[in-house]
Amino acid sequence: MSYENPTRLRIGQHGTFSGKDYRLVGRAVYGVEEDGQTYYWDEFYLVADDGSRATLVYEETEGSVEWRLFTEFTPEFPMTAAEAAAKRQGDHLNLDGRNMVISRVDTARVYRIEGSVPEGLVVGEVSNYFNLEFGNAMQVVSWIGERIEFYDGVNLSTRLVNGAFHLTNEAAGGSGTGSWFSSGSSGGYDSWFMFALKAGACFC
Repeated sequence: MSYENPTRLRIGQHGTFSGKDYRLVGRAVYGVEEDGQTYYWDEFYLVADDGSRATLVYEETEGSVEWRLFTEFTPEFPMTAAEAAAKRQGDHLNLDGRNMVISRVDTARVYRIEGSVPEGLVVGEVSNYFNLEFGNAMQVVSWIGERIEFYDGVNLSTRLVNGAFHLTNEAAGGSGTGSWFSSGSSGGYDSWFMFALKAGACFC
């Protein structure tokens, strides 16, 4: 498995999402094991001038490319890492007034890091996570030790990512390997840090 960047995105580039300019500062390669195989995806870390952060996630599925954008939020009804560890697939959870369902519980490992990444992130680190869904909404809860984080996510089209980074239509994607997203147990895998669903909202 090559951990080289499968896209045309590079550290130092700027992208605009929802009217806000972000600079791409780092990248990490994640993987999750299932049935003796490891499936990989890339996470690109973005920082705006006001200090706000977002994470853009790239995966290649069979015959297609998937992008998701995630931002951290503070839950209205918080929970501890110990409480999160007790959750199981199918459980219901209310973090922000919506009754969401846990669609996947798993762990993932960091395989490569480039540039500036979230504090404490190191190669070889294994993280816990679960994914939540409610209609078109998607969230992830992730934790390492006692540190727990909460993220909202949205699907993006390749066209939108290309436009955000001023790339040609064919430039954003690449020829990597791996499969990343699915609310089910086959055909896709989830990052501990980022999450998406095939049925999620799409900025096309």
